[in-house]
Amino acid sequence: MCAHDSPTLRLDDLVQLPWFKREDGRIKLADPSLGPSIDCHTHLSLAYVRPNQIDLHRLHPETLTYLPKGRAFYLDRYLNHSFTDEDLRRLKRDLVWGSVTAGGMRVTHTAANLARDMDDLGIAHSLLLPIDFPFFSDNSATWREAVAGDPRFICYGSVHPYTPRAGDRLERQHAAGARGIKLHPNVQVVAPEGRRSMNLYGLCRDLGMVVFWHCGPVGIEPLHGKILTPYGGSGGQKSDGIDIAADNGAPVKAADGGTVVYAGDGVPHLGNLLLIEHSAGYITAYGNNETLLVKKGDTVKKGQTIARAGSSGGAASPRVHFEVRRGGAKTIDPMTVLPGQ
Repeated sequence: MCAHDSPTLRLDDLVQLPWFKREDGRIKLADPSLGPSIDCHTHLSLAYVRPNQIDLHRLHPETLTYLPKGRAFYLDRYLNHSFTDEDLRRLKRDLVWGSVTAGGMRVTHTAANLARDMDDLGIAHSLLLPIDFPFFSDNSATWREAVAGDPRFICYGSVHPYTPRAGDRLERQHAAGARGIKLHPNVQVVAPEGRRSMNLYGLCRDLGMVVFWHCGPVGIEPLHGKILTPYGGSGGQKSDGIDIAADNGAPVKAADGGTVVYAGDGVPHLGNLLLIEHSAGYITAYGNNETLLVKKGDTVKKGQTIARAGSSGGAASPRVHFEVRRGGAKTIDPMTVLPGQ
């Protein structure tokens, strides 16, 4: 039992049960009457910016997992809560920086390894859920090629709502055999109820395609709450940015590295406000904060906690008012910029 009185289990404990066995150094299903089963949420190695450098057809002796195999995990809570801070840092390094390389744990996340692991555990089918961005990624096509001809794999597509000519890309994936698409609002930085998302759902409906949402948060993702006010405003109220729902005191993180050019409460309705100047003439604004953690002149890094969310400036509820400006006065819809960052 853990500190929260939650039951835990280690993978090695499975072999103490009558339904599993250890063979060839791997845990396998010993009782075929338990199968077959279906894995409805599976990933192969993801790649961004550059084409995938991993040979997805190669079989490796062991499949490396982000949760260390000797680690006890909770039986009554979401598995990701079993990760330590160091586990999460290793996971993010592998998925972010590793996505442009041919190294890391992701080298073993191949179709060949997945097929062997499925055989070990009596899994008849796996649903592959790629994640793509508007530019510089095509994991859905790469994965389809890797599993082509193997009926055990069901490979969905992935079309980001802000993809140029999203309908054309969706139709190509449908024609290639994709039965649905994966949408991950947090990772893809997109509001699931946004106009472009809703348009994409309509296109999927017309083609008879399923939309598979990743429904979080589960406590490990960065803050990305419900959009309270869309860009342009609503209800007759103009807005130069978006208002994102947040827990009071939640960390507010810099969208990119830059220099703080304003930190104060002198702008009406925006309360405790930060302005950060980035390269290429962009400025991001973070308003309605409870507390500011940086000051004018400070240099900040992408992902650095710069404030705590709140309701200063007369906001009706805790939130982050977020704006993107270019060239000073020109505002940009943040949802058209964030997905490509």
